[in-house]
Amino acid sequence: MSLPPKIWKKAILRPNAGLKEAIESLNRSSLQIVLVADKNKTLVGTLTDGDIRRGLLKGFGLKDQIEELINTNPILTKKNQKDAALEELMQKMKIFQIPVVDNKNRIVGLHLWDNKEIKKIKQNSVLIMAGGFGKRLGKLTKKTPKPLLPIQGKPMLSLILEKIKSEGFVNVTISVHFQKEKIKKYFRDGTRFGLKIKYIEEKKPLGTAGAISMLPRQKSPFFVLNADILCNFSLNDFLCFHKENKSTATVAIKKDTHSFGFGIVKTKGTSVLSFQEKPQFSFLYNAGVYCLEPKVICCMQKNKYLDMPDLLTSLIRKKKKVDAYPLHEKWQDLGTLETYSQAND
Repeated sequence: MSLPPKIWKKAILRPNAGLKEAIESLNRSSLQIVLVADKNKTLVGTLTDGDIRRGLLKGFGLKDQIEELINTNPILTKKNQKDAALEELMQKMKIFQIPVVDNKNRIVGLHLWDNKEIKKIKQNSVLIMAGGFGKRLGKLTKKTPKPLLPIQGKPMLSLILEKIKSEGFVNVTISVHFQKEKIKKYFRDGTRFGLKIKYIEEKKPLGTAGAISMLPRQKSPFFVLNADILCNFSLNDFLCFHKENKSTATVAIKKDTHSFGFGIVKTKGTSVLSFQEKPQFSFLYNAGVYCLEPKVICCMQKNKYLDMPDLLTSLIRKKKKVDAYPLHEKWQDLGTLETYSQAND
């Protein structure tokens, strides 16, 4: 499908643009690609969502220029190539966008793969972990299970389900334990949400990963989400990243930076070597969203308590490929009184 100029021109940036600008361009155009061109509109290269996330993992900051992340040898097509031939090429190469250039390598268009093959990935299952006690929320969860606590007038789990449905995923399993009947009564079989909802009932708490062992056999990669996480990133992009990297497990992660309130002094013996005034420390943390291969279920002992970090650590020890998917999108943990209150402001 060839796009009109008013759409693909939104995706053009200069090579000296910052990473933040590239992310804003992706969000603005919704094309999952940035076309990098010089002042004459000559194509310098492309930058995809995956390129940006790999850059974040390498330590690139939002103020850094995109020049080092650009793919300077992307697959291109000429203006007169037929759509059918392009879609055949895109299906073969497993790419969703091809820039269109003229004989002087100037950008004249963008072709997207608008094919039924893309829709097949929507059958992947989503497991939502909703069996926790919600102790961090104190009295709020005494009579109401955490997934039913309202966020802007809707149960938080409803917001998660709406997000899942908006991306075309319909097969949902909810793992329940604490006040499970209230959750099941509210969401039922998912018909009114346009979903097919099934339940795993934990007779005893199974941790943040144990319920995975209770899933039926899966034919394709599946998602695992915590029920108290709201995130604004694309599950489809997440799945594509997982498959492109041929991962056994992919973990969504976020970067956080904290300032230390005191000056750091480096010494050797009694001698002062240097000072660092109120330094900043950055770290990556688990965002509570995962994509797993079906074979992961076979590695687990059924109906046994297991937390996700322990499951992922065991996969790493077995030399399985576990990858990180860095998020630059909005992400909220609703599991504490402070964050829950902020989400309702």
